[in-house]
Amino acid sequence: MLEDMLLVMRNPRLAINTLLTARRKIKFYSHLNEIFFNQPYYWLWSHAKPHTTLIDIGAFIGDTAVYFAMNPNIDKIIAYEPNPKTFEILSNNIRALPKPIASKIKLKNTPIFNEEVYVSNSTNAVTGTNKVLVGGGEAGSIKATTLRLELKNLKNIMIKSDCEGAEYQIFNDVKDLKEVYAVQLEYHKGHTLMLNFFERAGFKCTYSSEEKLGYLSALK
Repeated sequence: MLEDMLLVMRNPRLAINTLLTARRKIKFYSHLNEIFFNQPYYWLWSHAKPHTTLIDIGAFIGDTAVYFAMNPNIDKIIAYEPNPKTFEILSNNIRALPKPIASKIKLKNTPIFNEEVYVSNSTNAVTGTNKVLVGGGEAGSIKATTLRLELKNLKNIMIKSDCEGAEYQIFNDVKDLKEVYAVQLEYHKGHTLMLNFFERAGFKCTYSSEEKLGYLSALK
């Protein structure tokens, strides 16, 4: 222990960089453990019909995109990650995959919002925490798209959403979901608004928790 402390004192920059690298690796493996071993999205994975297109809102580093690409019933994944730094990690991860998996995944460095406005996104590439700020097109902001535009001309759609609270803006018009047959999303401010919205859209819904944070599953 003393030797470690002396090393930190002699090389503080090296120690800090080592700790940051370790933190990133630990977080990365914890994400893999969550998605592939705990499988919080297994409900959605198991309801995939043949020739499905999956919309992955909040793709982060690509773990869920890879998870769904391994499903033979899913032909294509369109993965949205708005933060440029996180998107770079996501892109590198997908490029490193075997071609049969990577070829199913299309990446978009685009935020989905309730209107086509400029937003800045401060997603932390290590933790995944997110804050979306609506702006006027200043440096660092990206023009958002809408769910309606992204689903146009698509058929047989499932949606996975984990966007740190932006779900309440993204899902706002039931007519957008005409071609969507299943949705699983993580809610961050309680389930009530999302439950009411998807029931109005004709889905049968279940949710995992009465707390602010949980998963809602919706199926037609």
